[in-house]
Amino acid sequence: MKYKPQKNIQAVCIDSLQKERQYFLTLLYDHIVTQKWEDTSISTFLKYIRTILNWTDSNNYTDLFKTPGSFRLAYIAFTNHLNDQIYHRKIQPITASPRQRAMKDMATIHFGAEEGKHITSGIVTITFETQDEDAPEKSLVQHNTEVFLAIAKGYGSAVLEMQPYPWLLKLPNYHTYVFSSNL
Repeated sequence: MKYKPQKNIQAVCIDSLQKERQYFLTLLYDHIVTQKWEDTSISTFLKYIRTILNWTDSNNYTDLFKTPGSFRLAYIAFTNHLNDQIYHRKIQPITASPRQRAMKDMATIHFGAEEGKHITSGIVTITFETQDEDAPEKSLVQHNTEVFLAIAKGYGSAVLEMQPYPWLLKLPNYHTYVFSSNL
């Protein structure tokens, strides 16, 4: 991962770092390495985890990694918190859903896949609607194909024939001249 200086780094008092959290950090590192994610995905996932841990710390769920039961209580409370923020229009479901998903992933990472399912079972998953887009009309696809093909052929022949500028580019139902540019 490429290093980028962070503006809002939080100092950690090593003496206050619980052994369960140390164990989680080890498992988290292993998880990230085995996922082969891009840098941006890793950064986003770590930001979600940081948000979750800051929330759990400030809401007295600091022992969430000690037992599956304590994690489940924190997960329920965090999900309720996200739903409350959605209700009060502070965040959208499209923002809350990946945060909830990150906490589900944290349960799986720390307690294993089977126990992670038990921890998060029975709690409604925050969803959001995506707009289904209809396929474009066949005539539009055909027209765009003709235009793109004309552009490709026009530029290709201009380069191969070393045509001087300006040169004529013929498109379906349209003709234009191409001028050189420094952009």
